Amino acid sequence: MLVGGHNPYGRARREVRLGTGFLGQGDDLITGMSARFNALLGTVPRWRPSDWCRVLFAGFPRGWIDRLADLAEQHGVTECLPTQVSRLSGGQRQRIALIRALLPGPRLLLADEPTTGLDPVTSAEAVRALHGAGATVVAATHDSAVAATFSRVVALRAGRLVYDGPPLDPAGVAHLYRQGAAP
Repeated sequence: MLVGGHNPYGRARREVRLGTGFLGQGDDLITGMSARFNALLGTVPRWRPSDWCRVLFAGFPRGWIDRLADLAEQHGVTECLPTQVSRLSGGQRQRIALIRALLPGPRLLLADEPTTGLDPVTSAEAVRALHGAGATVVAATHDSAVAATFSRVVALRAGRLVYDGPPLDPAGVAHLYRQGAAP
């Protein structure tokens, strides 16, 4: 398996961790903080001690701020950035979580139900952003439309492998849930 075009087993663990991003279901954001601050927290694992000092005394580096502004505009949440996360809708939270995952430019992106709370149009935009991130994306999803965008689908049922192959049509997915094995 290659991650970002490289063998992850031939690299130092820290380097692999730094190159790995995570997109949860938007429920892991800090509700008492702004969306901007939550998104910028995605850059923390890449910080050096000097970065901590810079942030404490001068704020986040301009490069992160500019990249955040670009991503927020692409995902239609620019107006949400100064807002406390607790005041955002589920879909807005999910888009902020997506931005937080994409902001540091990971080589491997682990996504748990990446389209939770998103309408069909925004969901499709989020999936395009995941695929366009230049990262290897591993997603856990119950949404067959999302799964169909990936070149490989691995289906589990009760912890057992029931399918490993190309995306299935909706009838094939339904069969997996009913029978536990691909037709």
